[in-house]
Amino acid sequence: MYFLRTLSFRDVIRALKRHEPRLALRISHNLCSNALNTVRADLGRRSHAFGRAMRRAS
Repeated sequence: MYFLRTLSFRDVIRALKRHEPRLALRISHNLCSNALNTVRADLGRRSHAFGRAMRRAS
């Protein structure tokens, strides 16, 4: 049975120490994609707010 928990770069290092490079690669890929998705979402919110502010100013 799988349980949910937050993964971190410590888990990548732990997997590398256990000689499990596939698992380390999967965890690091997941962490990077999560970070990119967060940045995209933040930029999207900011651009909408900026657009609204520009419309109010004009």
